[in-house]
Amino acid sequence: MSGLTVRERLMHACAAVGGQRAWARMHGVAPSYVSSVVSGDAEPGPKILSALGLRRDEPTYRPAEEPTDE
Repeated sequence: MSGLTVRERLMHACAAVGGQRAWARMHGVAPSYVSSVVSGDAEPGPKILSALGLRRDEPTYRPAEEPTDE
């Protein structure tokens, strides 16, 4: 599952335990919050990330004139 996005990981995790409500209850977060993260309306916080075995990593920046990797 390493190539999956956080949203995809969360969707799979929810499906594995019977849905978003069940997953939210197991991890002490509001079902509406889980739904918002799955739908892309909210960013996952520390509880969701931790439950998925993830942590937030700081973004990196580069000068605007530097070419992209594309």
